[in-house]
Amino acid sequence: MPRKTKTEAQATREGLLDAAEEEFLEQGVSRTTLDSIAQRAGVTRGAIYWHFRNKTDLFNAMLDRVQLPMIELLSELHDDDESAPCENLRKLCLFALYKLVSDARHRRVHAILFHRCEHVDEINSSVQRQNVLINRMLASLTRYFKGAAKRGDLRADVRPEIAARAVHVYMTGLYSDWLRNPEDFNLQLCVESLIDVLLGGLLRDPPAFTRQCVFRDHAS
Repeated sequence: MPRKTKTEAQATREGLLDAAEEEFLEQGVSRTTLDSIAQRAGVTRGAIYWHFRNKTDLFNAMLDRVQLPMIELLSELHDDDESAPCENLRKLCLFALYKLVSDARHRRVHAILFHRCEHVDEINSSVQRQNVLINRMLASLTRYFKGAAKRGDLRADVRPEIAARAVHVYMTGLYSDWLRNPEDFNLQLCVESLIDVLLGGLLRDPPAFTRQCVFRDHAS
């Protein structure tokens, strides 16, 4: 059998990752097997081992194709107090939520992380890896809010560490809640108001609310 070209090998790898996303989303991580991933991808189990050591390695590669909520901030926020006005934080939060709405892969992988990922031994290393990234993001946000406090942008009664944790919890909560049932509310129409509610509790001079959210009527 002729040796695959680099392009063909990369296409096979991407196909395996696509199949893994679909299997993890449908079956949950713990119930998904390498055999089921190979079958969905239309390759042999041996093809998986050519690209990945095991299911954990494949799971990590799947995560590498997206970013956790707000991890994008790490490459955008700066330590220099004068270089990151609060409006920049608002834009980055909006970007994270608009990406969730518009990027199908982003939605699938985060739906797996939040709702289909049982914390079992085989992916414990992946969970620990995500915890490291979250801690890095919190440290970056804390430095950012310390700068905001020096400029007088942060409310005097809000500590930078609390502001950083609030942004993290709020954003991951929005991700989790909307992915649980996207039909509950129109996130795209709610994005700006949801972020402005968050910042309104943290900043001395919060932005004005811009849009009204559209929620499903739960009344019986």
